[in-house]
Amino acid sequence: MKVDVSSIKYHLGAMKLVDEKIEIDDLSITGRVVEFPEPIHLELQVTNSGDEYLVTGRVHAMPIVECNRCLEKFKYPLNIEFMETISKKALDSDNLIDLDDSITEHLILEMPIKIICDENCKGLCPRCGQNLNLKECGCDRQVIDPRLIKLKDFFNNKD
Repeated sequence: MKVDVSSIKYHLGAMKLVDEKIEIDDLSITGRVVEFPEPIHLELQVTNSGDEYLVTGRVHAMPIVECNRCLEKFKYPLNIEFMETISKKALDSDNLIDLDDSITEHLILEMPIKIICDENCKGLCPRCGQNLNLKECGCDRQVIDPRLIKLKDFFNNKD
């Protein structure tokens, strides 16, 4: 997204408001795809602060992500406080500020490492792969460390 700052370029303290919805491409974060089927909403304010422009505001997005426990896709709301300073020397001859990289960076940093659809998500059965949120599978999920397998029946022996 490019913001034209020609109207505030020569006025110290001048502001420009940006309220737009933009389409962005899907992202790959730590090997997982984050889909953006809906446009993200930007509510930004660009301020001429002398040698640089201060861009502040909010970014609202509703990406579709995959739960780390059950692998089901769900919408994950993001409401990001946005703040960036752009040097006037970084502007091109058209007086445009390019915010694409900054917006993408803020979206990536806001995503948690582990994304869970619900705090009570039961995940998948480690034996058969059944989604335990949908139904129980009946598998024995008790995991015994193979080094301790001989101790399993220790107290059951009456010898």
